Amino acid sequence: SESDNSSNQSAQTSGESLTIRNYPNPFNPQTNIEYSVKSSSQVSITIYDVQGKQVKSLADEYKQTGTYTTKWNGRNENGSQVPSGVYFIRISTGNETLNHRIVMMK
Repeated sequence: SESDNSSNQSAQTSGESLTIRNYPNPFNPQTNIEYSVKSSSQVSITIYDVQGKQVKSLADEYKQTGTYTTKWNGRNENGSQVPSGVYFIRISTGNETLNHRIVMMK
């Protein structure tokens, strides 16, 4: 979908059985994370920093086929605001993992 210009500041990452996008991107202080699961499975969604350190676990649950939305408020597991910069949303199912780049701006 390279000709899709209706992204309103969202970027999308797609795989065989998963699609993920977030909006707005860049964001401050919160971003919406929309993901689609093409076959029912356990889904985990985790935020990582550029060093690969886990910042926040957003979900780890069984999902039926469908599209879902969750939010990240720019805070880590301790509830502290994270600094501006690049982060990655990692979404995993039983057989696929996608990494989606997001930018937190102050």
